[in-house]
Amino acid sequence: MENNKQIGLVLKRFLPFKQKISILNRISGKHNLITTPSNLSQKLWPGMIIEYQLIRNSSVNIIANHINIIATLTNITKQNIKWLHSILEISYYSLPLAAPAPEIFEILYYSIRLLSKQNIFDEKFKIIKKIYFLKLIHLLGICSYENYEAYSKQLHLFSSVFIDISDELKVESVKVALEKIDKQTEKNIDLVINQSIKNHPFSKNFKTTYFNN
Repeated sequence: MENNKQIGLVLKRFLPFKQKISILNRISGKHNLITTPSNLSQKLWPGMIIEYQLIRNSSVNIIANHINIIATLTNITKQNIKWLHSILEISYYSLPLAAPAPEIFEILYYSIRLLSKQNIFDEKFKIIKKIYFLKLIHLLGICSYENYEAYSKQLHLFSSVFIDISDELKVESVKVALEKIDKQTEKNIDLVINQSIKNHPFSKNFKTTYFNN
């Protein structure tokens, strides 16, 4: 049974209409999670990282128990919650079921962790969130290569996405790079993100409009 332990990231709740949760499994991709007993699902919210014991799975649904919440967000701003829900929502509507998406899992996982360190970057954190969103929609295949390429050169320090918070020198390098991003570049990034959201085939289903304000 120990080998059946899985790691997942909660993308979406369907409660109370459907007793299931959409999760992104670290290895096997997006699935519908059905908990046993069913009331276990009530404590799961988008953005949580969970560990669960796999009982049975198919290409669409997985049944699990012994669910442990590994990470959850506390004391974050309303604006950051909107950003988090926006990246989770666009991932949910862009990812097919049961298709491995390790890069998407990693960027979402790291984005959630980064929210707890936002004070390190002060007001520049809003630019970091836009860069992460830009990288995410590129990985999801809903941002044109030309549009992404135009800004990736200027944002080369973020090409790997991950910022090593434990390394003070790297953090300072990121801060210097953020200062070089002018208002026009930031506005252009907003335009690329908004256009990608607008052109998404499921855009009418989106409930979070973080970059459309």
